[in-house]
Amino acid sequence: MINPVFRQTELLKEYVKTLAASECVLPGVSSRQWGKEFNRSELDSIYSCLKFLLKTANPAVEKGLIDDFREIGKPGMYLHWFVFRHWQEIIQLLVTHPTLSSRHQLSVH
Repeated sequence: MINPVFRQTELLKEYVKTLAASECVLPGVSSRQWGKEFNRSELDSIYSCLKFLLKTANPAVEKGLIDDFREIGKPGMYLHWFVFRHWQEIIQLLVTHPTLSSRHQLSVH
């Protein structure tokens, strides 16, 4: 059975790659095919993964990221806008996360 956190992380990386990361920042991760939308369950998993990941963020350094995350769901702030706006910071958190970085060799180019 696949670890749920690993699956959520893979969905988050796929979502980031699909929305914003056109360059090779997530080796081995492919964009979602055109016309194949992320379903509600996948989006909920991505949101949960972000929530988990942001617990490791430094509030003094990533204040804008954390504040924007709290706004998701309010008028004008949607998950896709948040990820598009903060994809580089999200990748940096993935790279530096204590459990994810050691088990899943991510690189930022």
